[in-house]
Amino acid sequence: HENVGYTLGIAKVLNNLGIFSDIGGDWAKAVDYYNQAYHLFQNTGDLQFQSMALDNMGTLAMATGKHKIARKQLENSRSIVQQLGDSWGIAGCEVNLAHLALIEERFVDSARHAETALALSDKIGSSENQIQARWILALILAEAGELEKGLEMAQEALNMTRQTGLAEKESECLRALGMLHRRGDRLTDAERWLQQSVELASAQSDPYRHGLALLELGRLYQTLAQTDYGNRASWRSKAETALSKAHQQFSTLGAAHDLGLTQLALNENNALPVHGAIDDQ
Repeated sequence: HENVGYTLGIAKVLNNLGIFSDIGGDWAKAVDYYNQAYHLFQNTGDLQFQSMALDNMGTLAMATGKHKIARKQLENSRSIVQQLGDSWGIAGCEVNLAHLALIEERFVDSARHAETALALSDKIGSSENQIQARWILALILAEAGELEKGLEMAQEALNMTRQTGLAEKESECLRALGMLHRRGDRLTDAERWLQQSVELASAQSDPYRHGLALLELGRLYQTLAQTDYGNRASWRSKAETALSKAHQQFSTLGAAHDLGLTQLALNENNALPVHGAIDDQ
């Protein structure tokens, strides 16, 4: 493309290199590729690809913990696809904005974005966005006290990943199911789902989702350490192992927000007594 001076082709390749670097965990390189691609797309005047680049930049900024930047980039991407009348693009932006709002615990906003994404995705048949909107809404339902509805929706999302072959979304659905079962004190089931999420993300060489699954598994083991006094030392040790691995993943990636949450969980785990309640007395 460079040899023939095809700017749009160069930009597309740079954007794809950004995606590969993003998935592989080299986020600094991904940011550089995305920025180069976006500026070239601006030079060509191609709005569709500008929106795509902004969406990629926004989701990566969300993962790194730069939430204000992420929101601006995702909203700018949505403005472009709305201008173009691109229903698929709108659904993708809405689901990413829902995810960002969920991370920031803006649950009303998250539900609004996710419901918009789901309605539009159901209409146009966008499986990827249907799946993500469903597991996000599942967690919001549980937050609102509707755990059973949340579990049902998360299971629907998981079933869809397996029916459609969208394996990259499966670890997220498994993690959501683990989180919901933990919320409902179904801790054995929670461990099973979270272990599956950890193993799948690792098998897919997805370091970020692997870290997220490890964080939730560590939190589960902390819960068990606080309730199963007879085996507290074992659960506390398992929590430390999972959380330490998550901490390493997030530190290497540069996932600042998740790194902070993991460090907080490690601090809480270290503050737990080694022995059970009877021994402590």
